Amino acid sequence: MEIHGAHGYLVCQFFSGADNQRTDRYGGDLEGRMRFGLAIVEAMRQTIGEKFPIIYRLGAEEKRPGGITLRQSRAFAKQLQKAGVDAFDISIGSPEGSKAMNPSPGPKAKMGTYVPLAEAIKKEVTVPVMAVGRINRPEVAEAILTEGRADWIGIARQLIADPQWPLKVSGGRSDEIVACKSCNTCFQPLFGTRWKFGDPICKVNPEAGREVDLA
Repeated sequence: MEIHGAHGYLVCQFFSGADNQRTDRYGGDLEGRMRFGLAIVEAMRQTIGEKFPIIYRLGAEEKRPGGITLRQSRAFAKQLQKAGVDAFDISIGSPEGSKAMNPSPGPKAKMGTYVPLAEAIKKEVTVPVMAVGRINRPEVAEAILTEGRADWIGIARQLIADPQWPLKVSGGRSDEIVACKSCNTCFQPLFGTRWKFGDPICKVNPEAGREVDLA
């Protein structure tokens, strides 16, 4: 079970000082803003028992006034682990503000864009930490792991471009990988005004999203 506490969704909003303007026990200082996320984890752990894994997707930083800082998220991660979190998936907070960070970095962004955030959180906890942010190439993923910057690698858009990515990498066929362009065309059905039903959702994989139709 993964709790999405990043990207400006509800759980993330409670943690962010830029969003959380409450004056009760779920707002105010850092302790108050951590309370909602911790309560969710504690309730889940009590309900599902000790053996069912809980992952927390933590928005570790925001580039806006009053937003989440890495110092705050490092403190939060420690408390989340104590509450019962078994692993962390580290991304960003709300993608808003004048210096907004993009949850899905574009083609000009550095490979492993948000790995430094995962690396910082990993120093504070003893459970596995996942790194994300335009990790398309196997050599990039392997370097992150071997350098000890993260324990897991999160890959999303690349698996839309080439669902066989893990098999090709593990089988020594990396030269056959269909590379993701990080163009974010796959978000068109959600946010695009020009996209219509039946249009491709991936520039390099025309079968993406139409696996049943084209079987």
